[in-house]
Amino acid sequence: KIETLHDHVLASNAADLMNQGGSFEPPRPDAAIASGSAEVMFKLTGLPAMIAIGLLAPAPLAAAPLRSHAGGCVRADGPALSVQVAGFKTRHGTLRVQSYGGNAGSFFEKGRYIDRIDLPVPASGPALLCVPVERAGVYAVSVRHDLDGDRKTGRADGGGMSGNPHVSVVDLLLKRKPDPAAVSVRVGNGPASVPVTLNYIQGTAFRPVLKTAGR
Repeated sequence: KIETLHDHVLASNAADLMNQGGSFEPPRPDAAIASGSAEVMFKLTGLPAMIAIGLLAPAPLAAAPLRSHAGGCVRADGPALSVQVAGFKTRHGTLRVQSYGGNAGSFFEKGRYIDRIDLPVPASGPALLCVPVERAGVYAVSVRHDLDGDRKTGRADGGGMSGNPHVSVVDLLLKRKPDPAAVSVRVGNGPASVPVTLNYIQGTAFRPVLKTAGR
């Protein structure tokens, strides 16, 4: 009995097959049920499985952030502080360089640095260091020459800051910070030069060593 469009299609297919000398066997109800069940099962389990696979698939690797490194900066480093430290009293010990950003009032506050790098004092010439920063802006740099390499601040150690501001022994004793405007370095889309001359306590003064040529 033909009642639906589906029945009409089946009847037409059967007639075509009979005319071509073949035989036609209508689909079994259990096969339709099985096919329908498989489709339902895929809808129930296939989509969540695909979602799960997508969640478990490894995400694309993000580009590794640029890190501070010894040597001069290149344009590819992007916004960066190109630090050049000169005026070493001796060629012993280690050099600690710290960068600061954000609120200029927090420059040189303990623990408020962005990056901290320790490196050996070079055998000759200035120490060159590239310190990438996240974006263009205003930054500052502090440098300490740890003469004996014990990682502790000592009276014999040298120090300096971006902008090379004047700092007295009294300033050191009272832990007075220089004017932020005197130490600020404006960084654009590329490296900004930051020359720093080291100072050491000499008598009652905190100043560069004499005859710094070649030091």
